[in-house]
Amino acid sequence: MTAYFLLLSTFARAEILLPRAVVTQHLTEARDCYVSRVKQGLTKEGRLVISWTINEQGQAVAPKSRLNELGDAKLYDCLAEKIKTWKFSPSEKSKIQNFLFPFIFRLKEN
Repeated sequence: MTAYFLLLSTFARAEILLPRAVVTQHLTEARDCYVSRVKQGLTKEGRLVISWTINEQGQAVAPKSRLNELGDAKLYDCLAEKIKTWKFSPSEKSKIQNFLFPFIFRLKEN
C-alpha cells in the first residue's frame, strides 16, 4: 500500500488564502508524517483537523488537534511539530490569526 493524502479546505477569504498557500507548500511534510506512521503499522484513514495561531512574527504557535479520526496521537505530534516550523505572513498585534485546516489521509493500493 502507498500512503497519500489530500488537503481539503473551503476557505475563500483573502486572509485565509495566504496561510493556505503556506500549508500547500508543506504538504509533503504532512504526507511524510503519515507515511512514517503507516510504515509503523497505522492502517486507518481519515481526517486530522488541526488549529493554530499565527503570531506577529509569522510563527505558528499552539497547534491543537480538533478532530483526529485516525486516533493516532503520534501522527498529530509529528504534524504539530512540522507546523510550528512553517513561516506565515506576520499578523498585526491587534489581529492575531487563528486557523483551522483539515488534512485528509488516505491509503492507496499499489
